[in-house]
Formats: sequence, structure tokens, C-alpha cells
Amino acid sequence: MYQKMILFTLLLGMAYMAEAQKPRLKTKVSPTKPKLPENQIPNTVVTGPFTVAYTPTLIEHLAPKTKVRGDDNFNDKKVYVTVNMNYQYNRRAGDSVVKLIITLSGEEDEAERAGEQRSLFEGRWEKIVYRAPAGHRIKNVTGEHAAYFSFNADPARPGTSLRVGTCKGYYFSLSANTLGFEFDERIIQDIQIGTHFSGADFNPDPNFRGCQFEITKLQLKPMSITLEKM
Repeated sequence: MYQKMILFTLLLGMAYMAEAQKPRLKTKVSPTKPKLPENQIPNTVVTGPFTVAYTPTLIEHLAPKTKVRGDDNFNDKKVYVTVNMNYQYNRRAGDSVVKLIITLSGEEDEAERAGEQRSLFEGRWEKIVYRAPAGHRIKNVTGEHAAYFSFNADPARPGTSLRVGTCKGYYFSLSANTLGFEFDERIIQDIQIGTHFSGADFNPDPNFRGCQFEITKLQLKPMSITLEKM
């Protein structure tokens, strides 16, 4: 009996020594980063009003659809053209937008024949040029808000007889310096107005996209818009 106890003790000791000699795996512990003091934590959330720069998309083919008097043609006469545009914006929750209100009119300098009325066409449009993102509304639009000018569209002016797309007519633009005068562009980057086509200059059909008296293209200058969270 005594010998069995000695043998059991020896076996237990050998098992303990074998367990002690096994390689032990090391557990990696990620070091804990010290917390920044509250006054050094960066504030990444915009809590107050902020300003964004935005360039409106190109506006094309604004043709008057109201004939005030006269026939449908300017013929070969000078045309007194008037352009007026201004920004309007609202702070309505859920649909805060910037609109551009545009008016265009063209009036013959003189009638084609004695006793006839001078042709006069007019048009007015409201174009949304910016819509605030969800959860925000427009607080302010910085800078100029309007532009107004008038000029004589004279088909005898050099550099105005052009073909734009399929339309051959007379085109007056800011970039080509063919408006006949210089003016403060304010909110306008470029504008082109077409007149004096071989067919009618006026067409009452709102879906007509042929050759007609119109603002062929209008590019507005970049604008600064201040937004705030609702």
C-alpha cells in the first residue's frame, strides 16, 4: 500500500512538470488611448447656419407665348428687347427654394406697313434654381438679386447673323459682345437672345421648340446661399 502511494505521488509530480513546460500563448491587449479633455474634442457637427456655393444649371429656350399686338413677325425691323430677372426665396419647412423670376419682351421699332400695329410679344417664367436639402431651409442669399437691361436687336449689327442648331437668325449675346452696349452683368454669366427668323418669330404653342424669338440660353453666376437646420 505504501509503495502504491509513492508511485501515485511520482506520477502526479511528473504530470505537473510536463504541464509547466508547455509553451504558453500570449494574449495581445490593445492599449487604451487616453481620453481627450472635453475642450479639445473636435466638433464635427454643424450646429449653426452655414454657407454653400452653388452654380445654377443652364436655362434654355424661354420663348414668349403672349402676343400683345401686331402680327407674328418682326420682319427686318429693329426690335426693342427688355429683360428683367430677380431672385426670390422662401424659408418654408420641407420645400425651401430659390426661384428666378424672368420676363422678356420684344417690340418692333416700326410696323411693316403704314396703319399696322408694331408687333409686341411678352413672356414670364418662374424657374426653381436651388432647393435646400432635407432638414434644412434657406436663411439668406448673399450678393446681387436682380438684373435688368434693354437693347435694340438690330439685324444690321455685325456678328449677329448665326445658325444655332437648325435655326438661322440673328443672335445677340453677352459673351459675344453683340448686345450693342456694356452693362453690369450682376447675376448673369451669359445670355443669348434669338430674333428675326425666316419664318414667324412668334408661336403660341407652348410645346413648340422651333425657331422663334426667345432667350436661347441663360447661364447665371455662382451664388452663395446660407442654410440653417430646421
